[in-house]
Amino acid sequence: MASTSNREEELWLGASSSSSGYKAKANFQEVEEDRHEISRSMPSTHNEDLPEHSNVVRPRKTNRDSMCKRCREWIRSLFNIAFLLWKICVAMSGLLLVLIVTGMLNRVLPEKDQRDAWVEVNNQILNALFTLMSLYQHPQRLHYLILLCRWKPKDISRLRKEYCKNGTQKPHEWGHMMVVVLLLNLNCIAQYVLCGLNLGFNRHNRPTVVVSICMAFAVGSGTIAGLYSNFSPLRSTMFSKFHLIEERSKQDGKSI
Repeated sequence: MASTSNREEELWLGASSSSSGYKAKANFQEVEEDRHEISRSMPSTHNEDLPEHSNVVRPRKTNRDSMCKRCREWIRSLFNIAFLLWKICVAMSGLLLVLIVTGMLNRVLPEKDQRDAWVEVNNQILNALFTLMSLYQHPQRLHYLILLCRWKPKDISRLRKEYCKNGTQKPHEWGHMMVVVLLLNLNCIAQYVLCGLNLGFNRHNRPTVVVSICMAFAVGSGTIAGLYSNFSPLRSTMFSKFHLIEERSKQDGKSI
């Protein structure tokens, strides 16, 4: 009797969890459909059209002048200079860490304690650099998450400029943007936890498994967000063409 009651309880718990999962999925689909209807009522700020081949040959001098102008504008920006220095520091520290770990600097650092100390120093430098970048980007990512939850006309235009190619309307753009923004916020949170582990524990007492999990989440979420943003309908030209043809066919059907 006890085994039968336990079995019934397990079946009831499994059925309740599966039903709650279905309800959550149905609720998300309903919200996504509502956001999609709002997106369709909000036209693109730019005219999106099928690519046309132009026979006009532009002189190379114009391209060179525009490239020089862009370079001058890029150099004048303090953020671009700071970001370039950040990349250089990450590259140098990462390269030194790889050289030490692979044993290519064993002649320079013959003692194991010396190598371990240098690994720890480079690890802390990389930790500080990536945490600094997360602190800089996280407020904006949280702001975009709030805009996605609010989803008003002004919010749609701003989010399209940030995540959609050419700032134009994309099919089911709210759902795709939500995936990217959630992954980017997860990237920042995982980096904060990783920073706390690196600063709160020394290299002898630091939990290796937890550090590896946080590092996997931090690196994986950022990488997946970038790949998803580039290959999803948000920036993919193929999806945009199909969506444009579908919208034109719907408009032609309504006009008829």
